[in-house]
Amino acid sequence: MCITVLASLLALTAILLAPDVKGLAAQTQSQTQKRKGISYATWWSGQYSHPDADLALANLADTGANWISLIVTQYQDNISSTTIYSTTATPTDADLIHVITQAHGLGAKGNTQDSRGPCQ
Repeated sequence: MCITVLASLLALTAILLAPDVKGLAAQTQSQTQKRKGISYATWWSGQYSHPDADLALANLADTGANWISLIVTQYQDNISSTTIYSTTATPTDADLIHVITQAHGLGAKGNTQDSRGPCQ
């Protein structure tokens, strides 16, 4: 399960970081621009796909923000545990694909971050 979760995170990160097809000049210009954005978190599956989340991203884009950092919650039983797992609090792959597609549609780029903590 842990390998599956990590593989999914790697695949989603590759989607987020895939270069635009606008050419090297556009990429170079993009790399020199200052990143403006937020760390975008949810603690329940389904919330990244909710219409309110789409509205929040649209409102964010209206501020001039051009980056989001998606938080992907994972859990472990304690600080020394070597098992990391998802729960109902973890966004699904479909949720992440949806929010990534929405963000790209609004011109934003982004990255993923895992968030591990003791399961409560």
